[in-house]
Amino acid sequence: MRFLIRSKIHLATVTEADVDYVGSVTIDRDLIDAVGLWPGEKVLISSVTSGARLETYVIEAPAGSGIIGINGAAAHLIKQGEKVIIMGFELSESPLEPQVVLVDEANRVVRHLVEKRGDTEPRLPEVPEPEETRAARPRPDSIPPRRPRRKGGKAGGPGRPGRGQ
Repeated sequence: MRFLIRSKIHLATVTEADVDYVGSVTIDRDLIDAVGLWPGEKVLISSVTSGARLETYVIEAPAGSGIIGINGAAAHLIKQGEKVIIMGFELSESPLEPQVVLVDEANRVVRHLVEKRGDTEPRLPEVPEPEETRAARPRPDSIPPRRPRRKGGKAGGPGRPGRGQ
């Protein structure tokens, strides 16, 4: 038996993050139904924005609300406005075809995606980078070259000159 992905909400936007709540992730009922999750089910959440990953359980938000709420201690890791992937798994003796949805900025289902074993081709459209992010990124020709590391001194490691020997 193996744990396999069964449900995935892709690129959801966190609409609220409340550290004072007891715990869990609050998910719009429409999204819960679209991917076959259950209230109380354990899920893995991965932030596309920060790279943070955590496990928690599902709490139902009203259908059509668009709510994706990160609650409790998890709100220290994933903040409001971050893009996340929410995944549910199943212990199975045979391969599964997961229920996967891509959502828009309001957390409405844009389309169902197909993930098949062995697929190496991306199934998502290119997501354009926000203009403010592009404008804030330094151009390659404006980045100064790296200085070579000094030998010895504080940069040395154990057994190297400069480490109190």
